[in-house]
Amino acid sequence: MPPSSSLRKIFVWLQLIRAPNGLTAVSNILAAAFIASNTPHLGSLVVLCLTSLSLYYAGMTLNDLLDFQEDLNERPNRPLPAKAIAVPAAWTLCLALFVLSLALASTLSMQTLYVAIALALCIILYDGILKNGIAGAATMAMCRYGNWMLGLSLIPLSVQSWILPLPIFFYIAALTYLSKQETRAENPNAMFVVAFLLGLCCAVIIAINLYFYNGNWIGLAAVILFSAAIAQRLFLTFRGFTPENVQATVVWMIIGIIPLDALMAIAAGHYMIAAVILALLPICRFLSKRLAMT
Repeated sequence: MPPSSSLRKIFVWLQLIRAPNGLTAVSNILAAAFIASNTPHLGSLVVLCLTSLSLYYAGMTLNDLLDFQEDLNERPNRPLPAKAIAVPAAWTLCLALFVLSLALASTLSMQTLYVAIALALCIILYDGILKNGIAGAATMAMCRYGNWMLGLSLIPLSVQSWILPLPIFFYIAALTYLSKQETRAENPNAMFVVAFLLGLCCAVIIAINLYFYNGNWIGLAAVILFSAAIAQRLFLTFRGFTPENVQATVVWMIIGIIPLDALMAIAAGHYMIAAVILALLPICRFLSKRLAMT
């Protein structure tokens, strides 16, 4: 096979799994792991990142497999309806990634394995059953919440562990709810639900900052800047509520998971880790120009 053909094949597989999005899963793990344990073991951190990526890409592949008929009509350029990748091959990848993720998690602890199993079940529930409306948004949000819990699972989980991922829960619920409008943009009133959920996200970050971190002023200032950026983006999307603008905002919000994770690290006083997480941002933006994120 000529090299150019090989590269095209790799590119198609990267499109299937929505490769750029995986960086947001890694940013979840980095923020959560360093908040849970100030100096996580490098090997454990790598295994956690690989577990997270395996689950994320398994979910992306499963999503396209189960949406095959819908994509034939609405997204015919996706790899499966375009027949760039055979359906059996995609099923093989999906199952292999799920198995790999659980095998990796089992090398760390039973707690991490249990969290990985719960996350895998949430992914399957979202892709297979609960995909629409508020229920679908909440189920997808539980997937990201579970990914944060995966990062926190390096140490025994506590009451605080269950509270810390709440901002990502509300953020992803808002993102998922908005993403249902990117094909037709039929309901501009959906923006009010999105704004409410994002307001909850920022409010919970402030509450966590005040309660757990004694009002870290740098973290509070960062929340204000983050909130202002979100408000501006939502206003522009509402004013021009078209499929193109909604899709652009969805991509913007997916990439925005990285600064959100950095924000949580800043609130906890992990400024160097926040810088490392933010370093993923230009890479994600670069890849998003070349590979689909939605």
